[in-house]
Parts: sequence; structure tokens; C-alpha cells
Amino acid sequence: MRRIGLLGNTNNNNFALLRYFHDLGYDVTLILFDDDGANRNSHFIPQNDTFRWNFWRDSVVYKNFSMYDLLIDNSFKLRCLRGRLFRKIDKPTASSFKKELKKFDFIIGSGITPALLSNLGIQLSIFYPYSIGVEFVGSYEIKQKLKQKNPIKRVFTNEIVRLQKQGIRSAFKVINAEMGETERVLRGIRKNIINLPIPMVYLETEPKFRESTNNILQITSVTAIWINSGRSKNNHWIIDAINSLQSDNITDFRINLVKYGPDWVLLEDMISEAGLSKYFVWHDKMSRIEVQQLMSESDLILGEFYDEPVLWGGTGWEALSLGKLLLNGFNDTVFDFEGMFGMQTPPIPVISSKEDFIRSIRYFLNNPKQIIEAERKISRWSDDNFGLSLAKRWSSQLFKA
Repeated sequence: MRRIGLLGNTNNNNFALLRYFHDLGYDVTLILFDDDGANRNSHFIPQNDTFRWNFWRDSVVYKNFSMYDLLIDNSFKLRCLRGRLFRKIDKPTASSFKKELKKFDFIIGSGITPALLSNLGIQLSIFYPYSIGVEFVGSYEIKQKLKQKNPIKRVFTNEIVRLQKQGIRSAFKVINAEMGETERVLRGIRKNIINLPIPMVYLETEPKFRESTNNILQITSVTAIWINSGRSKNNHWIIDAINSLQSDNITDFRINLVKYGPDWVLLEDMISEAGLSKYFVWHDKMSRIEVQQLMSESDLILGEFYDEPVLWGGTGWEALSLGKLLLNGFNDTVFDFEGMFGMQTPPIPVISSKEDFIRSIRYFLNNPKQIIEAERKISRWSDDNFGLSLAKRWSSQLFKA
């Protein structure tokens, strides 16, 4: 039986892959490091994405170090630039980890994995980025670090970028799930990349079909970003949408918001100042299974409305997996979803502007029966294109020359 190693777990992506590959009959192990699920990403741990942790726990291995620290330890230049005279991770531990990796037939990872494995002299089977612009190459965070005034820190960051690009070039396959900047950055590093969404959502129970919407329509949005991250998801458009709904005397709705994202406090203040608080219900930051429960009880899911061509992230895929109507920035004449991914375009509204968004939300709140019809179409699309069928396309990439 072929053995697959999954390194790291940002956004719980690899834990979803673990379960799909297990269902496909592979011997698969998820290796977590001491920074996986740390600090602000504490909700991204496997235990928060399953009701069956006791079943999956034996497939998860924990390391008491980070891939980032191991990379620095293994690079004399990085250690000198960081001023680190001694290794953080002792040589026996590093040597043992390298031997452990060599036992796998295939290794899949994101984050700093390409730089580390290239530095260790181990082939990375599949690299897939999780950051817009590619982490440790052109992401917002790395661009900010490259602007540091300290020249030694800038040289250090540039060396990290060089090693990451080197690792991406040497990876067996690179899978890209994003359009726009991420694809451009990857193609600037290597010509051959594969465009394919990430099967990042693993449902443990099948979604149920509904015959009608809630009496008071439930709308859910789970993040708030438009100022403090370098790219705007324009989540604040909801305020203009509510003003438009009020002018139509549409008031039988509630909007569920999660205290998540760098701008949620600002959004809360804006809602209060506009006198619209009665329409909103705030929830504390949630695990993925809690988010899925909230979404499953909702009528509309609001995604991301970037000012540039960017596809949806975890929120959008969760909504589509659950067969929910997703309102998200999307224009297939720009994206060419089918041409890029080789799969049917999801049956969701075309939204290219704030005006499109407001028009869509007004339409569906005025025509709730259309929400149910849309859910049925999206459920069929998800069954045919996402989940296990998508995981099979990923597994086939491991064996293609």
C-alpha cells in the first residue's frame, strides 16, 4: 500500500485530505508541527473539524518543532543572518525526522514545505499554496517583511524567498487553486502547474434537502476583512445592502456574523453607528464543524468580494459542499472556471460589483422559493464536482508522470 505523508495543516486542508485519502484506501499520515493551530489559528486543529477524533487520532503525528525553525537550523546562511549560533533542534531529532520522511512514497504540503524539503534533499510530491500570492514568496506578509528598514532582516527574508522558489521548482507537482495573482506568481517560478481546487471540506454527515426557507431568513458571513490585510473582501457591503432592503420594506431577516478577521470590531462599530444592530447576531470565533452547523441552518451564505480576480476560500467551499446558495464575487467571463479547472461552473449568481451584490440579495429575499431551487442545483453540482470526486483527481496526480 502506498504511503502518503501530509505536512502541516493550515486551514485544516491536510486533515480533509487525510480523510479523503483514507477513504480511497491509502496509508496516510498527517504530521503536525508545534506552530500548527497556534495563536490566532487555534481553531485550525483537527479536533475542531471532526466528531470522530478518536477514530482519526492514530493517523496524526505531532512534532515539538516547526518546519520554519528546522529550515533555519539546516541553513548555515539563515542561522548567521538570524544571529543564531546554536541549533534550536538537536541534530538527532532533525536526522530522525529526515529518515521518517523517506519512508513515505508521496509527500504533500504547503507553507514552508518546499523550502525545507529542498534543503533536506527530499522530493516534495505536491505543493499547493494557501496564501494569495504564494506564502513565503509573494504573500502580503512576506511583502511587508521585504520592506523592513533593517538590511539584515531584508537579506534574511530574501533568502527565505529564494529557498522557497527553489523548492517550488523542484517539487514533482504544483497544484494551484486560485486565479489572478497566485497563478501569476507560480507561473513566474515554473511553467508547469496544475489548476485544481483543494478538497478542503470533508463532511461527516450528508446535507439534507429542504422544502422551504426559514420564516425569518438567515444570512451568514464568517469573516471581516477590508482594511487590515492588504486585500479587501469588502464584507462591509452588507451595510449598504441592508439600507436597500429597508427601502423595500424587507425586514424579516437576520444576519449571522462571526467575530473573526482583523476588521470585525470596526464592522460592529459601523453597524451600530448606522442603527442597524437589530438585524445582526454576533457569534464568537468558531471551529469548522460549528461554522458548518451555522451554515446548514442558513438561507444565504456571504463570501468574499475582492476588488481583483480572486476565487472564494474556505467559506465558499463550505457553503457549496453543504448545498447552500453562495453570494460571492464571481464572474465566469473573467474566471473561465470550467476552462481553468476542468469542472462544471457552480450555479451561483454573477457578482462583479457592490451593485450586483445588492441586486442579488434583494432578489433572493424577495423570492425565497428561488433559494430552495438554487440549493438543489448547487447540491447536484457539489456531488458531481467536489468532495470525493475531487480527491480522486488529486490522488491521480500522484501517479501521473
